[in-house]
Amino acid sequence: MVKKVFALFLALTFAASLCVTVSAADFADTTGHWAEEAIDRWSEVGVVNGVSEDSFNPNGQLTRAEGAQIFTNLLKLTAKADLSAYTDVAADAWYADAMAACVAQGIMNGVAADQMNPNGTVTREMFFVMFARALGIQEESSLKGDFTDASEISSWAKGYVYALINNGYVNGTAEGVISPELNINRASVMALLDQTIAYYVVEDGTVELKEEGVVLVLADNVTLTGDADATVVVAAEGAKVSMKGYTGDATVSVVADDVALTNVPAGVAVLAVEGTDGVTVNGKTVTAGTDYTVPSQSSGGSSSSSGGGTVVVPPEGGGDDPEEQDPPEQDNPEQDPPEQDNPEQDPPEQDNPEQDPPEQDNPEQDPPEQDDPEEQDPPEFDDDEEEAGAAGSDNGGTNEPITPVV
Repeated sequence: MVKKVFALFLALTFAASLCVTVSAADFADTTGHWAEEAIDRWSEVGVVNGVSEDSFNPNGQLTRAEGAQIFTNLLKLTAKADLSAYTDVAADAWYADAMAACVAQGIMNGVAADQMNPNGTVTREMFFVMFARALGIQEESSLKGDFTDASEISSWAKGYVYALINNGYVNGTAEGVISPELNINRASVMALLDQTIAYYVVEDGTVELKEEGVVLVLADNVTLTGDADATVVVAAEGAKVSMKGYTGDATVSVVADDVALTNVPAGVAVLAVEGTDGVTVNGKTVTAGTDYTVPSQSSGGSSSSSGGGTVVVPPEGGGDDPEEQDPPEQDNPEQDPPEQDNPEQDPPEQDNPEQDPPEQDNPEQDPPEQDDPEEQDPPEFDDDEEEAGAAGSDNGGTNEPITPVV
């Protein structure tokens, strides 16, 4: 009897240990930082890790390898491309799988036929391109608003930069200044994710949309309700997403295969990005690379088409640090042929002063390096200056705690 009781005790103890909630990493160098809430939010859900157990290095410049790891974690990417042609990516490097996943997803390419430049730094326009590709955001042909340095945006990045700014996801480093060639740091990347992604849905269930922004769906079976305007991005293969009861103004981008959207209201435009397969909207198959607008019942079934859970909610009353205005930097994978990134914007790699801690799985800890002779990164500013407004302006003051959804 004693043995049975003891065995039961051990079983209950083990079960309880599995239910312990993992809290955000306690980084000594983020306390009081303008991006502290954003860093806590995304480290808590496993999208980003520190460079060591107690250090995040928020002001360190992002490297291509770190950016690849962030996108792989964010979208839970599993498919991998063959990187054997790239001589600077060792098969056992901590970033090898992440870079292979981003190449397979079309987020990142090489900077040359045989170079990925994993330790190269990332400019704002480069990161904007990668971010837009990751979320299936389409390029736009014109820029709304007056920016004194708009002419400095590289031609390969313009469409995506325009789209992010026009949709309010990105602001400048100061009023009327985009700073496209300025290298982005780790804190600014977290701020961009925080201000753009209103709901990060990783568990099945019903999510009521009350805040405007991107709804990133990575769960298998989700129902969206509410009336907030939203850009819904479905990134889970085989996901079933119902919009029964949703009354807001939405657009939907599908970046994964075999996604079934049901009860989608009339007027909602759905884009199946290039490379996807098996996407259906209210039972109708949508071909990859086309937009499908759900028709009203009175339209006789016609539609317009053209080529082309745990929920994280932005915390209320975001940061007040003017530096937070700086949106995350972009990456320019577009400038090169389909298989490679624009070698011009990737600076030469440098030694990585930071050594990834063995106990962490975030290869992002490698310190950013710069070596882009062509990008000629603009004079670096103090973190406070270059990030000005990242959380304040870009965040729109919306940073909310993580809200579990059942």
